Amino acid sequence: MSGTFLVVGLGVFGSYVAKTLSASGAYVLAVDRAKEPVNVIQGVVSKAVCCDATHADRMEVVGAFAVGTAIVALRNHFEATVLITIALRQHGVPRILVRADNEQQAKAIQTVGATEVLLPSRDMALRIAQQLIHPDQTVVQQAPLGTLLHAAQAGRDWSLNAFAHDVF
Repeated sequence: MSGTFLVVGLGVFGSYVAKTLSASGAYVLAVDRAKEPVNVIQGVVSKAVCCDATHADRMEVVGAFAVGTAIVALRNHFEATVLITIALRQHGVPRILVRADNEQQAKAIQTVGATEVLLPSRDMALRIAQQLIHPDQTVVQQAPLGTLLHAAQAGRDWSLNAFAHDVF
């Protein structure tokens, strides 16, 4: 179950996440309420479904709650994001990453059950700034697995959320 992923929302961000996970060999269930993005990604991911993800009964039928990690990648749909996050938490999905549009939404999303909140503009800005400040250092995302395990064993939280909290 840990190598199984649900991606809700197949805009630019969600599509890139789904394609990248799928290219690594992971099982990816991609969901969007619009037919076009589902049709585009159909041959790339394990399963692509057109349905309204705010309806938990429909999500259960397609197997959306039987994943190890869910990524909710909706933009400008805060109410739907909250409803989907709550349903994922209630159905026992262990890891829920949710895209938020701003810091206020990020706090609310964490309150309703997200295990990690993604703010793509902030996260990319932090990454670019760190690369500019330390051009000779390897970016954490590109570091070898052993390095990441060593950092994790050292007890430091290397996530962008923790870094952003330290900086801001």
